[in-house]
Amino acid sequence: MSEYQYFEWQTAGRLLTEAEQSAVNRLSSHIEVSPSQAVVTYAFGDFKHDPKKVLAQYFDAHLYMANWGSRRLMFRFPNGLADSKAMEPYCLKEFISLKTVRDCQILAIELDEEEGVGWVEAKGLLSSFTHLREDLARGDYRLLYLAWLKAITLTNPLEVADRPV
Repeated sequence: MSEYQYFEWQTAGRLLTEAEQSAVNRLSSHIEVSPSQAVVTYAFGDFKHDPKKVLAQYFDAHLYMANWGSRRLMFRFPNGLADSKAMEPYCLKEFISLKTVRDCQILAIELDEEEGVGWVEAKGLLSSFTHLREDLARGDYRLLYLAWLKAITLTNPLEVADRPV
């Protein structure tokens, strides 16, 4: 089976400047950049930059999918936009994290299933998830709860038994 990776970033409520678009365009020869989005696909290759840093510097949402089962959804929140204390109980080592990067908080949900799913057609898929960032900023944590439930199916339940959510 061929290797396939899909990276997508989007802005929320703003557009990238010409200078930002140029900087993002220089990140990869495989990248497609618009004022509100960047998409990179690889077959037998890898993105040479940290997607979390690209998110923190230029975008508000990020989606990563690979045909071997890796899935990552990340949202950037300027400090103070989302209630990090309310989101912390949902964090689960290796699956859901909330980290400070530069002047923002990055929420990362990473769910990897070893069996994979074959070839993935994900182009434009991130736009169907961006409303979840707004929901989280308003205090709606259903996404985090569902991600937490899925994450505990992928780990040893004894590791999370003492974590009330």
